[in-house]
Amino acid sequence: MAVLSDKGLICSNSLCRQRDFLPFRCEKCENVFCLEHYLPDDHSCPKKNIGNRRVYVCPECQDVIRLMDLETDEDGARRHRNECKPELRAQREQMRKGRHCPVKGCKERLTAVSSIRCPHCQMDVCIRHRLKEDHNCEILKAQHKERRRSSLLRQTSSNAMKAVKTLLHPAPPTSGGPSTYLNVWSIRKRLPLSPVT
Repeated sequence: MAVLSDKGLICSNSLCRQRDFLPFRCEKCENVFCLEHYLPDDHSCPKKNIGNRRVYVCPECQDVIRLMDLETDEDGARRHRNECKPELRAQREQMRKGRHCPVKGCKERLTAVSSIRCPHCQMDVCIRHRLKEDHNCEILKAQHKERRRSSLLRQTSSNAMKAVKTLLHPAPPTSGGPSTYLNVWSIRKRLPLSPVT
């Protein structure tokens, strides 16, 4: 008897029957095979579709149907035929395409990794438009309104203060003559003499 002739296992492929010292076990049918026949397609494994996650996509409604272990695409289509709803096709295509950034001109697809929710306006935007200035945030619009209002208020109060100061402290007449100077003094006489705070 030759050395090591009794070691290893024999390939289960009926045409091969080669003794292999490092045999492989098929994950599907659990038989032992040599290096050339260990893949399910190489030894025509009868259970090669068992455990695979396969689906059939309906061409009419774009629904995804999970196929059972030994089920073909035709079997899945037959099983789905009664539940098919073609009117939902547009909605399913939109879901498959995914959401996009709502900023005008941006075509970035929003995923769990590439999207950020603005804490102020609760809008989902892409990373590029995460700052409130970049996506026209509602709080930014409110702040802008508030700034305009306070600026207008300051301007109005500033103009009013200038008018009061000119009434209380008239400038000396330049070319207007004494009539302008007297006119300002007559306005000043009508104002109360309380100090300005």
